[in-house]
Amino acid sequence: MRLQANRCEEEVSGRLYVLRFAVRGCCDGPLTLTRLRVGGDYRPVTRGVCCMLTSLLLALAAVGGTASGELGSRLVGARLSLDGLAGVRPGMTPSQVRAAWRVPIVLSRSKSIPPVRPCRMASIAIGPVRGYALFEAGHLGAVFFTAGVRTDRGIGVGSTLKMLTATYGASRLLFSPAPNRTGVHVYTKARYGGDKRALRFDPDPKTGRLTQIGMGSIDGALGISTGRC
Repeated sequence: MRLQANRCEEEVSGRLYVLRFAVRGCCDGPLTLTRLRVGGDYRPVTRGVCCMLTSLLLALAAVGGTASGELGSRLVGARLSLDGLAGVRPGMTPSQVRAAWRVPIVLSRSKSIPPVRPCRMASIAIGPVRGYALFEAGHLGAVFFTAGVRTDRGIGVGSTLKMLTATYGASRLLFSPAPNRTGVHVYTKARYGGDKRALRFDPDPKTGRLTQIGMGSIDGALGISTGRC
C-alpha cells in the first residue's frame, strides 16, 4: 500500500513536470504552432489556443494531485479522543506518525524547555486539517489542531465554551489560567489514578469560542505552545 502511494505521487509529479514545459512551449512559441485536420480542412492551432488548453490541463492535474493526497490521508475526517487520532497516540516516533497519518512530518530545530525534554515541532496541513505535533526526545508528546478536527463527542474549533461544558460536564473539566493570564486552558480530568492523558481546549477570551484543541500528556507537552517549541 505504501509503495503504491509513493508511485502515485511520483506519477502525478511527473505529469505536472511535463505539463509545465508544455505550457511554456505553447505560451512562448510562434503565433501559429501547427495545423490540425478538422473534417476535410486543416486549421491552424494558434499560440493563444494552445496556451489556454495546456494551462487548463495543468490546473486540473494539480487539483487532482491535491485531492488524491487528501483522500489518501487517514487524518481527514478522523475524530480526536484520549486514545489518539487515526491510529496515532503519544509516544510514537515521527516515522510512525507519518506512516499512520500518511502526511509529511518535517521537524523543526530542537529546543529544551523545562520540564519538557528536548522538543521539536512539525506543522500539519492536509485538506481542511491544520495543526502541529510536538515531539519530546523523539516521541510524540502532544498534537494541537486549529482547524478541520473534532473530538469523538463533536467538539471542535468554533464550538463555544458553553457547548464544551454541556458536552463533557463541568465536573469533568479542569480550568487552568493561560500563561498570558488573559484566558484559560481547559483540560479533561483523568479517568483514573495515574492516567496522564488529557484533551485540551483553548477558548478565545473575548468570544468564548474554541480556537484550538489538543491531546497529550497533561504534565508534559500538552502544557506548552508552538511559540515555545
